[in-house]
Amino acid sequence: MRGHAKVPVLAIPGRIVILPAATHTTNSRSGVLCNLARRDAAILAIAARGIVARPNIVSAVQSWWGVGLMAALIGAVTYQAIQLHNRPTANTIRPQSTWQPGVSISNLVGMRLSDGTRQKIDLSGEKILYTFSPKCSWCTKNLANAESVHRLQKSRFIGLSSVRDGLEKYVLDHGITYPVYYNLNQANVSITPSTVVAQDGLIIQSWEGAWGKDNKTRIESYFPGLTLPGVK
Repeated sequence: MRGHAKVPVLAIPGRIVILPAATHTTNSRSGVLCNLARRDAAILAIAARGIVARPNIVSAVQSWWGVGLMAALIGAVTYQAIQLHNRPTANTIRPQSTWQPGVSISNLVGMRLSDGTRQKIDLSGEKILYTFSPKCSWCTKNLANAESVHRLQKSRFIGLSSVRDGLEKYVLDHGITYPVYYNLNQANVSITPSTVVAQDGLIIQSWEGAWGKDNKTRIESYFPGLTLPGVK
């Protein structure tokens, strides 16, 4: 004779949760396991919302289905959390710089920091354009390198700031002596510091990032007689 299935009820302050009973819809072992799985799935769904729900804690420990499903749930949640943590955001994805070899910047215009005038930057002959930001820690670490190239190249070395805020104080505090421009009419680089070499306004070489390791070797090779102090 088939008896009435008992419906387990879990009383939680402010709510009553009715858990599905593990009724036997079939005499086969697979039928019993199927019903147990459905019941444990419901329990896990409630637990995932922060509700500890189980009609009998002893049976929960003894139920391999419950233990296995809970372990799988914890593993899945942990994996998703790691993936979300490591996923690049809009703030960490940097598009490639538009200033690459072959690009013309002959009509570059900016505000000159020394007198606040807006003017076309003289790019006749060979020029080294070094883009930095007062807010960039790697730019500060690269200051000695930039000054070394400036001493060697003199008036051919030009500084470009990607921001205006705090620029005067930064230049004074760090004793920057090369000319600096800001508020450029052309978007230039996505990474600071960045360096390009232009010949009559046409970019012929570029380096992204501070001048340590590989960049240090490349830049020293490009400018004969140059020895960079490295990133400080």
